[in-house]
Amino acid sequence: SSAAMKGGFKGQVATVTAQDLIDAKKESEAQARDRLNQSLRDKALPGFLVIPSTLVEIISSTTDRQALDQVESLNYQVKARQSAVILSESDLNEIGQNFCESRLLENNQIVPRSLKVSSELLALDSSTAKANLRLDIVCRGFEDLDRGSLQKQLLGKSLREVEINFQELEPVSRATIRIFPSFFKTLPQDPDKVKIEVNFD
Repeated sequence: SSAAMKGGFKGQVATVTAQDLIDAKKESEAQARDRLNQSLRDKALPGFLVIPSTLVEIISSTTDRQALDQVESLNYQVKARQSAVILSESDLNEIGQNFCESRLLENNQIVPRSLKVSSELLALDSSTAKANLRLDIVCRGFEDLDRGSLQKQLLGKSLREVEINFQELEPVSRATIRIFPSFFKTLPQDPDKVKIEVNFD
């Protein structure tokens, strides 16, 4: 992608200094970089991620003014070029999921919605269509409960026994017991009437 950007000053007649030219060039090039980044991201299709290169190539940077010119305005035109890689968000999430699962302890699982994958394009070789990406992958894990076994242990138990049982489970930080009708003091013997749900803070 490419962009042209103009920068400088407007106002009363002034003398252009060498520093004015340097400042106008820096500002125009910075604006060109920002505009290119935004333009590339705006072109992303749903379900895809555009990763711009950190390198912006300045093709040309020109002005029609010179130091000591008497002017009312100073225009600087910059042409720049930037490359980008387009990736499927589902592919990135799959990479992150596989990476996290390979490093979880046995019987541990990824906390739902905790997986975060961010990416940065380090290098791109357009001649070979190969890119060097940096991926930052973050996730939380938890020790999965054997819900079938736990459910069998709780059948027919009193509410107090159920509370003690959950307190002794190390992965559980808090447990809420709901029973209906509320005047019942023990859990049913029928496993179809006992449901265990796991939530995450």
